[in-house]
Amino acid sequence: MKVAFVGKGGSGKSTVSAQFITYLIGHRQQMLAIDADINQHLAGMIGAELHPEKALYFGNNPIGIRSILCGTNKRIENAKRFVKTTPPGEGSHLVHLEDADPLLSKFAVKFAGNHYFMHAGTYDKEGIGISCYHSNLAVVENILSHTVLEKNEWLVADMVAGTDARIG
Repeated sequence: MKVAFVGKGGSGKSTVSAQFITYLIGHRQQMLAIDADINQHLAGMIGAELHPEKALYFGNNPIGIRSILCGTNKRIENAKRFVKTTPPGEGSHLVHLEDADPLLSKFAVKFAGNHYFMHAGTYDKEGIGISCYHSNLAVVENILSHTVLEKNEWLVADMVAGTDARIG
């Protein structure tokens, strides 16, 4: 099951996300938790380590992520042509919640036993006032659409304020 917590800033998205994650851990559910909030509070709330170099949109990480997700899909010319709405297709790499998954092994950290944590990252100081953080969430959308979950597996996303206005 994929669950995203959305709402206005300060509405409790991170708190509710952390409580839900804690509930799932207590009920022995496997999960991938993604912090897509610019304020990055989720890691500390769930006991996960925050590694800035693993931020999903840090440096060349988006191209690296999309290269993995492209897999051998012949319909995608190259990772630079991979956009936020690119669906998985024949040959695409689908993310599975297991240590051998190349996307998780490179961009996620484990926490609370056998659970995975990823984070989008925070704002770039050079972009304050001239860029929109929401555009950096495209790589999160790529991961959401390419993740396959089995019974008792969850993807829980703590989204940035304003994301709900972009869904639908």
